[in-house]
Amino acid sequence: MNKKWQLSKVPPGKVYDAVARERDPKKDPKHLRWIRSLPCALLRLPLPRVTPCRFDVEAHHPTGAGTGLRDGDRRSIPLCGFHHREELHRFAGTFEGWSKEEVHALEDVLSDLYEYLGARRRELGR
Repeated sequence: MNKKWQLSKVPPGKVYDAVARERDPKKDPKHLRWIRSLPCALLRLPLPRVTPCRFDVEAHHPTGAGTGLRDGDRRSIPLCGFHHREELHRFAGTFEGWSKEEVHALEDVLSDLYEYLGARRRELGR
């Protein structure tokens, strides 16, 4: 099928999203924009100690099936830049003393939640 013809069916503002998904089905720029518009996921969790959020919200991609792999965009989690870069990836602050297994378990639960919420949002056309 002619790619030019396929993209002609896509509204002008959505061309980038369509091209990104065509290149890599795990990519979903629209979902990432939505994730980044949400508050940091750690704010509402009953964790023993959560450091205050700093910086804008980023989309954290949990690791996939193997080292160096990551899940698709629809499995991403909203985390402020501080929790994402300074704490989660370094096991510091809120995550100090956590094992990799505990962090991965939290990532799995949050990924499932935000993947579900994103799917519901798409179903409702929002």
